[in-house]
Amino acid sequence: MTKRHLLRIGATLALLISVSGFSPANAEPGYRYWSLWLNTNAEWSAAQEGAGTLIPQDGDLQGWRYISAPATVGPEFAPRVYQSFEEICGSTAAEAGKVRVALVIDFGDPADYAEGTEVPAITSSCALLNEGDPSSLALSLVAEVREDSGMVCAISNLPATGCGEAFDYIAPIMANAKGGAADDLTTTTAPTAEDDDRLPQIVGLILGVVVFVMAWRRMLWQKQKKN
Repeated sequence: MTKRHLLRIGATLALLISVSGFSPANAEPGYRYWSLWLNTNAEWSAAQEGAGTLIPQDGDLQGWRYISAPATVGPEFAPRVYQSFEEICGSTAAEAGKVRVALVIDFGDPADYAEGTEVPAITSSCALLNEGDPSSLALSLVAEVREDSGMVCAISNLPATGCGEAFDYIAPIMANAKGGAADDLTTTTAPTAEDDDRLPQIVGLILGVVVFVMAWRRMLWQKQKKN
């Protein structure tokens, strides 16, 4: 086998790698933003309306987490700590005409911010507000908030600049599962249906490697035979 043939095989292998599912071609629109979550029966779910219009009830448990995520988020992007309402607001007495809201604030990961940003630990606080006040007011009672047109852009000055920037999101092969405890943040879930779609591409990559190795061994065998 000539060097030209080997170069052709190498080019084919490179092409297989380029389409094997690990390229930016798999990107989808994503955003970096503060996401709002509601907790029912110890389960987090994404809020279906903004904090400016959501009216909390006494005893509500809400969570905020800064995330880099696609437009539609699953529980893997929820706050990674659960504390009950009683644990957070148990020492705050109920008052007539007032609403107690327990808040968990998860500042996300260093990779979500500019390089060198120090990310605080997850915090929890109890807010006491008037009946009918929105969730945005509850948040502002326990942390410094920067807003833009009703959207929460920063909590405690994180991020320092910007508000809901778009970027190309590439879903990982193994997604992080939602955490239940502060020290249990590395659990992974089984591959999703999207991951299964990459199987033919991965098989093609493996076959390409096999073909290349076989061609190389054949060339060596032919050299030995000639000698």
